[in-house]
Amino acid sequence: MRRLQKRLSNQTTSDVFGRAFRLSSNEVTFYGALPTSDHALGVGATVALRTHHNPKEMRNHMKKKAQRGFTLIELMIVVAIIGILAAIAIPAFIEYMNKGKKTEANLQLRAIETKVKTFRTEKGRNPVDGAVLPAAVSTANCTGIPAVAQSAWTGGWLEMGFHIDEASRYSYQWASGGTATAQGDLDCDGTTTSQVLTLTLSEGNLIASYADPTPD
Repeated sequence: MRRLQKRLSNQTTSDVFGRAFRLSSNEVTFYGALPTSDHALGVGATVALRTHHNPKEMRNHMKKKAQRGFTLIELMIVVAIIGILAAIAIPAFIEYMNKGKKTEANLQLRAIETKVKTFRTEKGRNPVDGAVLPAAVSTANCTGIPAVAQSAWTGGWLEMGFHIDEASRYSYQWASGGTATAQGDLDCDGTTTSQVLTLTLSEGNLIASYADPTPD
């Protein structure tokens, strides 16, 4: 349906029946074909006259249209989209967080590698065994093993000069044969994951290799 609008400002015009009239600051809105005679009006053409005498009322009317609320279908679509995004994003975020936690063990094992190699270069042997520290992993401390005093890091830890002075998600153990192990329970389900560093002597030098972390 074609819509034609014409604003009249203090000027004389005629209506669809040919009668002259004068309107001031009004709006005439026609829907459908503009009839040119009474006969045209009678054969089914639709004419609607809408005048807005108060500009403020018109502004309020348009404002109400702009403030129209959401329909139920629109809300359901939004909820469905949010649900789909959550189903995709939450598992990915959890996996990202777990990967971030695993980097702790990797960084500490590499620090152990450096210190053991330095100790062997100076002493000609590997450090003696180092006990499990800061403490064995359990469901009670899986979210963070409290730090222990530096003086508790004795044996091989003291010889190589390794200790952790803050809460850790992993416990660490060193075997003089050349193996360092990090264990943790990242999701606190009672199943531990392990990362292992192995140092092998080859032509007088220690060669490091890292095993893939076991599933948690």
